[in-house]
Amino acid sequence: MRKADIPDCYIDITIGDKTCRSKTVKNSMTPIWNETMDFVLCDHDQIVQMQVYDEDDGTMDADDELGGSETTVGDILLHGGKLELKVQDDEKKLTGSSVSLGCTLLQLTPDLTSIATETTSPSEICGMITILVTQAFELPMKKENVAANVKITCGKQTFTTATVTDYPGKDSLNPFFDSAYHVPLTADLVEEGKVMDVCFSLMNKDDCLGKIVVDHATLVASPDKVVTEKKAIGSKGALLEYRVILRGVQSSIGPSVSKASAPGVTAAENIANKVVADATEPVLSEKKPTVRVTAVKGSGFQVQKSRRLLKRKDVPDVYCIIKYGSSPTAWRTKTIENSLSPEWNESNTYPFLNHSQIVHVEVFDEDSGRRDKDDSLGTARVTVGKILLAGGSQDIEIEDEGKPSGMFITIACELIGA
Repeated sequence: MRKADIPDCYIDITIGDKTCRSKTVKNSMTPIWNETMDFVLCDHDQIVQMQVYDEDDGTMDADDELGGSETTVGDILLHGGKLELKVQDDEKKLTGSSVSLGCTLLQLTPDLTSIATETTSPSEICGMITILVTQAFELPMKKENVAANVKITCGKQTFTTATVTDYPGKDSLNPFFDSAYHVPLTADLVEEGKVMDVCFSLMNKDDCLGKIVVDHATLVASPDKVVTEKKAIGSKGALLEYRVILRGVQSSIGPSVSKASAPGVTAAENIANKVVADATEPVLSEKKPTVRVTAVKGSGFQVQKSRRLLKRKDVPDVYCIIKYGSSPTAWRTKTIENSLSPEWNESNTYPFLNHSQIVHVEVFDEDSGRRDKDDSLGTARVTVGKILLAGGSQDIEIEDEGKPSGMFITIACELIGA
C-alpha cells in the first residue's frame, strides 16, 4: 500500500559506557536535531559511535537501522570542533548519507556558580564530583579472614572497589584499592545549589566496619573544594584514605552558552556533543598563556625499496604536517632530504587552553617526481600534558594504519606566560 517511506530519523550516540538518544525527526530526508548530549571524557582517543535509525510506529515492528559510523573525540576537535561522518551499512559500505557532529570541551573549575545556577535542561551537566579511594589501614581481624572492599554511595549511584583478600606478598590488613569514580552533576541532582553526600562504607564480606560521610558543607569549606583525608572509620581502629573533589563548569563555556555555539556549529547543524574534561584539570589563569610546539627530530626511519627501476633504494626525504588542538590551520616543516634521522628544530606557537589539547603529527616522504604523490609514513598524536609531564620533550612512535612502525618523532612543548 505504501510505495515510499520517508524516514523518521533518530540517532544514538555512544561514548564509553553511556548512550544518548536524540529526538525523532519525522518525514525528513534532511533531519535537524540541534541537541546537546553530555559525556565524561577519559582521553581524546575515546571512540564516538553514531547509529542512525528509522523509527517504526507499529508495536510489532523493530526500528530499522539505517547505518552508522564512528570517530574519536580527538578527531572531531582536530577538525575545528565539527566533523561530518559518512554513514556506513553493516558491511562498511557507504550509504550516501552523512551526519554532522560537533564537540565542545567543558572546563571544570572550583568556582561553583554553575551548580547554583538554573540550567535550561535538567540533564545538562553543571559540575562533577570525583571520588578517589586509596587505601585502608589496620583492619581489625586476622589477615586470613580479610575480604575487604569499599562501597561508595553518591545520590542514586553506588560504586564498589575491587575486593582485597589475603595473598602472599600482599599486606591484606592494609589493603590498597587505588580506585577512582566520576559522578556528573546535572540540574536534577542538585537541590538548591547543594550536591549529594558522598558516603564511604568499609566492608569485609557482608560486615560493615564503619562509615564516613562527606557532605556539601564540608566540600565547600575545604581548600580548593578538595577533601583529602586519612580518617578513622568505625570504632575498631581501622582507617580509610580517600579524596573527594567538587567542580563546577567554567562560566564562559558553561550552561548559559547556546547549544549551537560549539566551534563551527551553526543552528542548522545536527548534534552538538559536549564532553566534560577530567576533574583534575587545572584551572587556567587570566593571562591567556600560549604553548610553543617544536618538531625537534626523527629517528628509526628506514631505507625504502623503490619501485622505480633506476633506483633500488630510497633514503626518505622526511617532512611533517602538524595540527594543534582545534586550530583549523596545519603547519608544515621543511623537508630533510636523504636522512634516516632528520632534524628540524622548527617551532610554532598556539593559544593554550588546557593540558588535554592534542598535538597531531602526519609524517611524509617527499617524492620529487611530478606524477608521484608524497608517501605517508604514518601519524602520531600526544597531549600537551603528557609532553610537559615528561619534562617538556617526548619521543612519540609513529603508527602506520594503526600499527607501531618503529619510527619516532620528538616533540617539545613549552608554556609561555602561564
